[in-house]
Amino acid sequence: MICQICNFQGEGKKFSNHLQSFHKISSKQYTIDYLLGGNQPKCEVCNGETRYVAFSFKRFCKACSRKGSSIAGKEGGSAPAWNKGKTKKHKVLENKLFKIYGCGSNIFIKNF
Repeated sequence: MICQICNFQGEGKKFSNHLQSFHKISSKQYTIDYLLGGNQPKCEVCNGETRYVAFSFKRFCKACSRKGSSIAGKEGGSAPAWNKGKTKKHKVLENKLFKIYGCGSNIFIKNF
């Protein structure tokens, strides 16, 4: 991330420490002021304060999160399991291809 106040570049905890040490601002307040234009997101169900997690806000407050999960399930919003349909053979081949071609390879395994 690049600090929009002074152009410092850092990630995660290092960036949060920079904000607190040099600008005397929390990462939550920085997110609201600089990344969201001063507008803190509100819960989609009760319009309450949403939960803050690592430079972003959740869509629902803690009390309404179950309602949000229910909505996502009805809309098909839940993601399938990462290993659905994959076999051990599939994983071994993926590991071999990763070692050969590295991260970001355009090779996809379709049929065995």
